Amino acid sequence: MRRNWSAPGRSHCGVRSDAMRFLENRGKPYGRAPLLTTGSACCCALVDSAESANLESPAAAVSLPAEGHLSPISAIASHRESRASLRRGFGAALVMGILAGSVVSATPGNASSPVEPDTRTVEWSTLRRLALEAGLFPPAVQPVSEAELAELIDAALDRAQDSQAFADPAELARLHWWRNRYRASGDSPPARLSARVLAGYTGLGAPLDHEAGLAWSPGWNTTFEATMDLSAGRWWASITGRLSGQVAAAGTDFSDPGADQSPLTWPDWSIATGKGQVRDARLQGDAWRVDAPRALVGARLGQWNLSAGWAPRRTGPGLTGALVVDDSGRSFPSLTARRTRPFDWGSGFVGALAPAELLLSTGRLTERPITFRDADGTQHEKIAHPWFFQWLVGWRITSWVRTTFTHAAMAAPREGSLWGDLWQINFPLPGTTHDEVTDGPVTDRYFSGQLEFHWHNAPWPLLPASAGRAYWEYAGTDVNWSGPGDAVPKISAPASMVGVELLSPTWDLAVEYAELQHRDVLWYSNHGFPEGYSQDGWLLGNTLGGSGEAWTSIVRLRPRGPAVETSLRVRHADWGMRGATPGTGEMLTLGASLKKWLSGGQAMARQGWIGLRSPAWWECTVEYRHEQADPGAYIDGGQAVPGAKDDWWRVYVTLGI
Repeated sequence: MRRNWSAPGRSHCGVRSDAMRFLENRGKPYGRAPLLTTGSACCCALVDSAESANLESPAAAVSLPAEGHLSPISAIASHRESRASLRRGFGAALVMGILAGSVVSATPGNASSPVEPDTRTVEWSTLRRLALEAGLFPPAVQPVSEAELAELIDAALDRAQDSQAFADPAELARLHWWRNRYRASGDSPPARLSARVLAGYTGLGAPLDHEAGLAWSPGWNTTFEATMDLSAGRWWASITGRLSGQVAAAGTDFSDPGADQSPLTWPDWSIATGKGQVRDARLQGDAWRVDAPRALVGARLGQWNLSAGWAPRRTGPGLTGALVVDDSGRSFPSLTARRTRPFDWGSGFVGALAPAELLLSTGRLTERPITFRDADGTQHEKIAHPWFFQWLVGWRITSWVRTTFTHAAMAAPREGSLWGDLWQINFPLPGTTHDEVTDGPVTDRYFSGQLEFHWHNAPWPLLPASAGRAYWEYAGTDVNWSGPGDAVPKISAPASMVGVELLSPTWDLAVEYAELQHRDVLWYSNHGFPEGYSQDGWLLGNTLGGSGEAWTSIVRLRPRGPAVETSLRVRHADWGMRGATPGTGEMLTLGASLKKWLSGGQAMARQGWIGLRSPAWWECTVEYRHEQADPGAYIDGGQAVPGAKDDWWRVYVTLGI
């Protein structure tokens, strides 16, 4: 049966839909751009023709303040007591503001699915391109609910000027299919099954980026993931199980005696550098691992999504990773509350202060050693589970500029619990860093400010001009205070990630630079947490790791017609910090991938032969890597330490349904 492309309340050819009225009148959740007029070209006819053509369903350390700068113990106590009242007052004001915003904001009707899908399976590059082409911002965090994804697709389709906004009719049909699925239309079941299979060869062994703690050892490996999503009204649950391991040994063999000390296994490099997870991958041998990278229950309550469980998450605008929270590491159990709509605090000055994004999260990390000292300088060590806290708040300054701030902290009490220190952990006031050297919780904080611009229909020739964005994430290992009366916040030991992405229907171009280097501080390391900012040996932040610097360029090609996308990638990274790393390292990566949406999968899905009407696709990735480790780079004189280098390949195929 042929379906109507328009959702209820949505009309063809520029007549405003309910979703677009909401976008215009309810705080611009995805920005603002001119709507189509009745005289504009419309892509509806193309969708209808696509459906008639059966294209509907395609398948180191944190620097410590010098002790001489600390006040005497009695002064510290009185100082902390006076600041405690300020923290309580600030906390009460914050809670009242959030509650007031929740009450003032109206709750629109929304029948779409509340499920937060696995961020690794969403076609983010396509959604980001279409959003930017339509003059909208893509989501600032991942994951978001299927309802929000459906709304974004709806808005992008509404604002598309003509069929040339899409690579081909098949891409338009795919968006139609995903929108209907995310909207949980009548033919969508309350339970959905999906799966992915990865199989391939790697010469040295390494983690796979953005795969929630997945690593392959040298040789032939395979990974199988199965996902079930359940939803009923506002409630939902989801689980992803994973089986992964080595099928046959090949490539470089590190099993011989003494081979684990090869420079290419990165011995003596700390977890904070990101080399710990690389070393584990190369030494894990033929071990098989069964885990669940994602297991969640959640509910949609008005304009909030609440979830409990563990899942890969990401907060940051970067293409290769985020500085504070990234989805490459292993997930951990957490409670998360995320605002799905901008706050509406009316007009005027107060209305302008209403945030467009808000996220609050807390979780528990794996057990590890924690070290601290008391006021008389005595050093202590214990084994405990640190807690993880994060907040994120963002504003749409204009329709083309947004800014986001996020703060994350690992914390453990010296004794007792953290209840009395929650405001201090999450909202440190002047002097907090100094106080915590000998008193209060043991903490490791990261603060990030993100600035993002977007445009569409750029005037330049030759380069992709349909849309684009420029972004900057500027982060520090702590927030200190300086200036008169310690009133000026200052990011400590800054790191940066900057990038530009140019987009068009048929090809994209992106360049990104990341720097996690500082002359005094090894990023992601901390005196109180010897294992650094990590979960189960994997960094919580960017896989580049402390002391790293990298340039990345990406080209995506989408020729019209064959429903394929080719990606080309070049990346150069190096590591090293005198006094913090045992040497230096360098890696050059040349990669190419081809992704194909199966036309056969379209017909099978229409006839219900594949699971629950799921799309099917495959992607083949080929990477050449030149890797070099020089453990003697910082040894002045004496006996030279031999280094090592290798040229190796990684080739794998991913199948999804």
